Amino acid sequence: MVADVFADPARAGFPGTTGNRAGVVWLQDSVTFPSDIYMARLAARYGYPETVFVLAGGPATYRLRYFTPVDEVDFCGHATLAAFELLRSLGVLDGFSASALTKAGTVRVEWNGKEIFMEMVPSRTVRFFSSRESLDLYRAFGLEPSLRFTPEIICTGLSDILLAADSKEQLDTLEPHFEMISALSQLYGVVGFHVFYVPEMFRGKIYCRNFAPLYGIPEEAATGTSNASLAFYLFRHGYDVSHCVCIQGESMGKSSLVTVRYNGQSMCVGGLSLIINK
Repeated sequence: MVADVFADPARAGFPGTTGNRAGVVWLQDSVTFPSDIYMARLAARYGYPETVFVLAGGPATYRLRYFTPVDEVDFCGHATLAAFELLRSLGVLDGFSASALTKAGTVRVEWNGKEIFMEMVPSRTVRFFSSRESLDLYRAFGLEPSLRFTPEIICTGLSDILLAADSKEQLDTLEPHFEMISALSQLYGVVGFHVFYVPEMFRGKIYCRNFAPLYGIPEEAATGTSNASLAFYLFRHGYDVSHCVCIQGESMGKSSLVTVRYNGQSMCVGGLSLIINK
């Protein structure tokens, strides 16, 4: 099955132009996962940013593992939502909530009308950067350091470097140097970089771009974990992120909407998922 997750409802009738695509392998008749080699090869063949493999794990509970085209990751937000959207469409789930057992922890998933949301694992700050280190991070995108925010590594199931642009124009015209981004990602033990712009007159909209070339993803159209980390970061900087929308994928021609709700304790991320085929 293939799904586009965090889709813009205005573009729901145009598959491939909105949301982040995920492959889902429903192991309906299995009690164990296939070999790691098999799953890695299948994910590489599919070529989606992430492919999720799903096993039944108990009443309304499922075990999930995630593979990019080059490696396994502990968690993936959009692939999780794709998996449960498939299970609901197949009639496997008859309620409005379920649980995902992942290597990053247990994630609760529920539906709110046509949209699907997940309660994220707790966020945490992993690392701050010195001024000299920050220069290297910004050079990887052809930018000067932000005058408003400093970069940090935040983990919400997966670790990312959060990097601020000071204008929408800066964000739109990034010059990513993928070899540098990969090297820095490996050096700091992160999946990739989440580059964002927060309008000075903040009204709940944030603009983002995400890069994970180390894992075979040059740029990603929508990312649940990274935007959860961003909400955690902004909350610590005094922003009201009780209901915000992260707009991502515009540079790829796949404008996507990731809704994030964070009140300092619980974090929910979700949006519209569109099944492309089963």
